[in-house]
Amino acid sequence: AAAETAALLEEEYRVMTRELFLLLRDEFPLLWRHTRENLEFCATLLSTKGATDQVELTRNNSVIAIGGAMEIMGSMITGGNVLLRMPRLQRGALIETHIDEAFPVFVEQVQNAENLINEALQCMEGLSAVAQSDALEGDVEVFKV
Repeated sequence: AAAETAALLEEEYRVMTRELFLLLRDEFPLLWRHTRENLEFCATLLSTKGATDQVELTRNNSVIAIGGAMEIMGSMITGGNVLLRMPRLQRGALIETHIDEAFPVFVEQVQNAENLINEALQCMEGLSAVAQSDALEGDVEVFKV
């Protein structure tokens, strides 16, 4: 009974190893490429070297009304106007604020996101270089099927 169980486990291990190999061979390169492309797209959006984007702000309900627009470049809000009205506070008085392009506002969370995305891209490039090197040299046998 123990030998039969060991044989079944060994066969299950071979099947699972083969399935993992096929999954990695067939699906992983596509997943890797899509992940890299999406990270590169995000890095471009967050880059301060990119063009300034215009963002419209609108929200209106019984608690708050927000309107206006902002100009954003990377992690900086480079200009804009924001109108805020809270009907239940200050008798619904309109509050207006202006961001002057001479004094942009730095948004640390956006900078942190950009840094993490760029770090992830560097890690992916490093791992790709190692994988290509190992494949070319034939030094590493990833799966034995």
